[in-house]
Amino acid sequence: MHDELSLQETNISHFSLSLSLSLSLSLSLSLSLKRGVHISLFFCSHGVKMRKFAYCKVVLATSLVWVMLDMFILLYFSECSKCDDKKERGLPGRDTVVQRPHDGPGEMGKPVVIAKDQQERMKEMFKINQFNLMASEMIALNRSLPDVRLEGCKTKVYPDGLPRTSVVIVFHNEAWTTLLRTVQSVIDRSPRPLLEEIVLVDDASERDFLKRQLEQYVRKLEVPVRVVRMEQRSGLIRARLKGASISTGQVITFLDAHCECTTGWLEPLLARIKLDKRTVVCPIIDVISDDTFEYMAGSDMTYGGFNWKLNFRWYPVPQREMDRRKGDRTLPVRTPTMAGGLFSIDRDYFQEIGTYDAGMDIWGGENLEISFRIWQCGGTLEIVTCSHVGHVFRKATPYTFPGGTGQIINKNNRRLAEVWMDEFKNFFYIISPGVTKVDYGDISSRTSLRQRLQCKPFSWYLENVYPDSQIPRHYYSLGEVCIALSLTHTLMLIAKGKSLHSVINTFLCVCVLKKRRCELARDAPFRGVDCVTGIDGVYFFHSSHCVQEMRDIYSLLVCSPSVIVLFPVPSLTLSFHLSLAFSDVLMNKTCVSSLISETRSERSLSALLTG
Repeated sequence: MHDELSLQETNISHFSLSLSLSLSLSLSLSLSLKRGVHISLFFCSHGVKMRKFAYCKVVLATSLVWVMLDMFILLYFSECSKCDDKKERGLPGRDTVVQRPHDGPGEMGKPVVIAKDQQERMKEMFKINQFNLMASEMIALNRSLPDVRLEGCKTKVYPDGLPRTSVVIVFHNEAWTTLLRTVQSVIDRSPRPLLEEIVLVDDASERDFLKRQLEQYVRKLEVPVRVVRMEQRSGLIRARLKGASISTGQVITFLDAHCECTTGWLEPLLARIKLDKRTVVCPIIDVISDDTFEYMAGSDMTYGGFNWKLNFRWYPVPQREMDRRKGDRTLPVRTPTMAGGLFSIDRDYFQEIGTYDAGMDIWGGENLEISFRIWQCGGTLEIVTCSHVGHVFRKATPYTFPGGTGQIINKNNRRLAEVWMDEFKNFFYIISPGVTKVDYGDISSRTSLRQRLQCKPFSWYLENVYPDSQIPRHYYSLGEVCIALSLTHTLMLIAKGKSLHSVINTFLCVCVLKKRRCELARDAPFRGVDCVTGIDGVYFFHSSHCVQEMRDIYSLLVCSPSVIVLFPVPSLTLSFHLSLAFSDVLMNKTCVSSLISETRSERSLSALLTG
């Protein structure tokens, strides 16, 4: 492994130094003893006026002092395996980083190919961290990466006097190579005057190489790197709070433990904060494949949003934001939410707006909570398109959570909904009714924070920051789907919930009503749930797409009866029968495929299928 070679080279150099020092000091020691003995013999053999024994004692004591001094120097500069608990000694500087050839595995972000005879072992190693650990160990800790910035970003000049940053990285049982590749990329691609320190927060890791071996390694790096240990498993949120509390930089930059920074990543982030300390900035998050570790540039045309289940989602940058930037893609994008793993924030502002919600557990929901808080309390959240940082995206988490992942995320999401979403929290509760049964703890300190900061209501956020949200700002009724199968296979549409208008406005789940008859525009956007269907005359909507061809409807209208869907009823004067394809029910018990035909046309299911 790369790190083992580095440590071997360092140990060899330390051994050579120790050997030369030992020989030199041994010679000095022998000369000291010889000098002391000669002086003793001289005074002891020549009588002087003072007593002979007094002279002998003085000279012997002097010789003993020389011996002790030489022994102390010898031990100080020697290297021994039992001195690991001492402060690092020897020459200042850093471990030698083994330079891989330009065509080495993973260089320039290229994918790593594993030999066929290693595939089984690769699969077993994959389970450890839920990414290709074998591939990661084949890649140099300081591998080269392509410059994926826009051309306009490469020529930008940033002002002098940018604030210095502390980079806080939380890890739990992280792989050696991904953790140190993160650290190495920060060091190699950050201007030294701008990098205050790196703080590694160990959230109670159990792997031995993340203990003393890690501490020894980072001591020799050319920038200050501190390792802080959590006494017990505390989760990302509290571990980040710990790291932030001991950091000293004016800006705090949070990174995940499996990232790689690219050329020019730091300056554009710090420049935005220097311009306005109430601006919180995120880089474009590039994708590092969990399978091959290929580096793939992220898009500068996406920004952060969320759905009705309070899941973070990437969506296309809307035209209104492109217009605000006058088409200049090198300018930062104002984003309603952030992914949460990678961002920079002014230290004082972080404290001013209440850091993280310490009542949240482990991980999940904290990114939306701080996003809402930044916007509603007078700040700005941006994606800086000239900054790129890669991140290993895993399909599954290798970690376990006390009480289960769902329980923790539900608690965190309910805390943010209760504090920041006002009456719009009801959308979340209808979509996820189980959340209301979760104990979310005491939120009095967070509600007091909101009052003290005089934060704006969530309706302001939806109208001014996220008008593209899937949560409608004006609605008449909230309901859910109830499916009943009769002998005639008619799908009964029943709306449950509080209705503010007559039954003519009955609809399923949520519908933005422009008219009493709930007629939808053909370009009406439908987003927010996994299966979304709508009808306006003969027009069918599915995931924002309008379908006119009847034969295409069959492939689109596949919904789980247990999933709440958006299904507006255009008018009670029109009756629609839904014929159920029972063959699909038998094939897939969780899904029902349905077709809609107008009663007036009397078109049967078979006729629709055959066209």
